[in-house]
Amino acid sequence: MDHFSIILLLTEKCNLRCNYCYETFEYKASNNNQIEKILRLFTTLSLKYPLIDVSFFGGEPMLARTQIRAIIAHNQKLDSEFVYSMTTNGTLLSRDELQFLVDNNLAQCQVTLDGWGKSHDSARHSKNNRATFDKIYNNLLSYREVSGDYTCVIRVNASPTNAPDIPTLAYNITDSFGHDQRFKTFIRRVGKWGGANDQALSVLTSSEFETIEKTFYQIVPKKITL
Repeated sequence: MDHFSIILLLTEKCNLRCNYCYETFEYKASNNNQIEKILRLFTTLSLKYPLIDVSFFGGEPMLARTQIRAIIAHNQKLDSEFVYSMTTNGTLLSRDELQFLVDNNLAQCQVTLDGWGKSHDSARHSKNNRATFDKIYNNLLSYREVSGDYTCVIRVNASPTNAPDIPTLAYNITDSFGHDQRFKTFIRRVGKWGGANDQALSVLTSSEFETIEKTFYQIVPKKITL
């Protein structure tokens, strides 16, 4: 084996409260002692593996941006090649923040949209119940200005609430990102994943989702689909 893959959950904190989320937000953030242990782990791993894949997850990993930068700075001193990825809600990942990460071997980021406009905001709102769609979509648009070879994956979540808006979202993704092959997209249905709102959560049936999925992939070009 010539490479090692690891997922780092540096914080369970999140600035959003999506209605299907299963997180409890109890684990706030890694303290200095835990970060030191992570750094020592990477030092040890670098003695054995020439390539190490690191995925930043959460919670919202950008709430731990200071810890992320410390890890990247430490790993630059090691002999191994480090390649990073991130799953983020996109509200805190500005163009400049993404440029820094891409310049330091971020290969992929994933951002989720839950429909277009208000249908997204009804499911994916801040913990103060504020809209998030405009912030996330404008950040995505700014990522086109980031230089470098990276992939931005736009995940689309489908639910009964946003189903009517999925074609509108698909057309806008195509218009905004279809000419930049660094952007990829795919669609999944929202499920009951163990969150506190599962009993009240309405989800699509398999056949309902298949219809929406087919429409989505008929609209977006194959070159930007996963």
